[in-house]
Amino acid sequence: MRAPKRGASLIHHRDRFDSKVRTIPLHSIVAQLLGPEGSSHHARVVARTTHDVDRRGAGGRAPGVEALFVYGTLMREGGAHHLLKGARFLGEGRTGPGYTLLDCGAWPALVERGHRAIWGEVYLVDAACFPALDAYEDAPELYQRVQRPVAPFGEVWVYLAPVDRAPWPSIERDRWKQP
Repeated sequence: MRAPKRGASLIHHRDRFDSKVRTIPLHSIVAQLLGPEGSSHHARVVARTTHDVDRRGAGGRAPGVEALFVYGTLMREGGAHHLLKGARFLGEGRTGPGYTLLDCGAWPALVERGHRAIWGEVYLVDAACFPALDAYEDAPELYQRVQRPVAPFGEVWVYLAPVDRAPWPSIERDRWKQP
């Protein structure tokens, strides 16, 4: 195996036979998967793959892709989930304490008041999808799209209702269920 170039992406791999951890250049793993070097297809895939990982970092996001926390109709079982077509589900997430869900009838609203940590889902969304999502959420008129910390994902986008324009009753739980 060749020595990795300076700044090359490395993968830490635990060998299943002797339990030793080895550091392997990403291009080497891709080369093993694609077969012998030399083909133009092989070179393009290796270059593109290693470049993408180098550009994003180990857990980073590609440019033009943003994390979004959803807690109502955009969730997997929600009536508007189709708007997230092509988005990648990352998992469930939870806000910190200090939020309340409001009952707006067929959908919830999230406001920054109260004492609850709210559960929802986090997706990686192409930034080009945000105009359609903003239109659905009536942002910035009804909701504001802002960045807030959501565990364990860090800062993500979330649609919040402004407290002063939120006359709906509170939902006394930490997650919304569709009626």
